[in-house]
Amino acid sequence: MALAPQHTFQVLTKRSERMLAYLTAPGVKERIYDLVFEVALKESVDVNLIADGFQWDGSPIAWSVRLGEWPLQNVWLGVSVEDQKHADERIPFLLATPAKVRFLSCEPLLGPVDLREMRPDGIQFKLDALTGRGEHLLGAKGQTGKIDWIICGGESGKGTRPMHPDWARSLRDQCKAAGVAFHFKQWGEWAPEGPLGSAYALANDGALYEMPDLAFPDGKRRGEAIRADHDRANLTSIYRVGKKSAGRTLDGVTHDEFPRSAI
Repeated sequence: MALAPQHTFQVLTKRSERMLAYLTAPGVKERIYDLVFEVALKESVDVNLIADGFQWDGSPIAWSVRLGEWPLQNVWLGVSVEDQKHADERIPFLLATPAKVRFLSCEPLLGPVDLREMRPDGIQFKLDALTGRGEHLLGAKGQTGKIDWIICGGESGKGTRPMHPDWARSLRDQCKAAGVAFHFKQWGEWAPEGPLGSAYALANDGALYEMPDLAFPDGKRRGEAIRADHDRANLTSIYRVGKKSAGRTLDGVTHDEFPRSAI
């Protein structure tokens, strides 16, 4: 990645704790640069080095690479976030990791996610991932890194679960309020609009009901996510129309934003 500054690399993981440990380990920058020099010598790459403590012997030029900025400016780091539980678990490690751009892949989005008052260690500390501001309930405040970009989308393929429109709208609105780039990638197999008569009812907690069954108190089970005792609050119509027909507009708008630092 250091030897290919003409490209932007997006590194996505569910193991954000390991990513933090790797990129903050003692001597990681020096070790990576040692490998850069090894490759550069072998491939006759000219390295324009601006970091202190390194020397370059001026081998023949094939292409030029500028080193010294850390973290690498062409490497974006992201974590997968499908619901609030995994947001609270994974995002704090990402915010502590040095990165030019930090992003979230909320795809598939399987539940509501509030990034403004995350609780990474239970009830003692709350964190706003979109601004990097944290606050302990006893009054102490702090600042971490922040999220620069959010990718949001539904699930596609066999056995897919629908995404409630309100989950996507909430992320969109949180991003807008914080000035964070929002990219709506797809609805997946399910969409909030479809053929008349083919609708299901989707609750805010992910419970799915066939429309004819709404008259029955116990509903109809559709996998582990569906609870028979659901109170039917916040039901919305949802249609299984296929990925192509579902499209990628949210409330009639296409969201293709990228981080400002990348423009």
